[in-house]
Amino acid sequence: AGGFGSAINEWCHDHGVSLPIFNAGLPDEFIDHGSTDYYLNLYELNAEGIARRVRTWLPQGERIKKQIK
Repeated sequence: AGGFGSAINEWCHDHGVSLPIFNAGLPDEFIDHGSTDYYLNLYELNAEGIARRVRTWLPQGERIKKQIK
């Protein structure tokens, strides 16, 4: 909440843009120190994790059409 994805969601809402938006990010909790790769893998924010999550999130065969004027 309150991150870059929230800003995009708000902008779309304010400008009447209606399209599905996939938000991914770190949880809103304290995160210990560690390597970037470790946490990207843990929270599935690496390329493979994001691709898998988007494929699961987006209905099979659905296409996103450009709706911004």
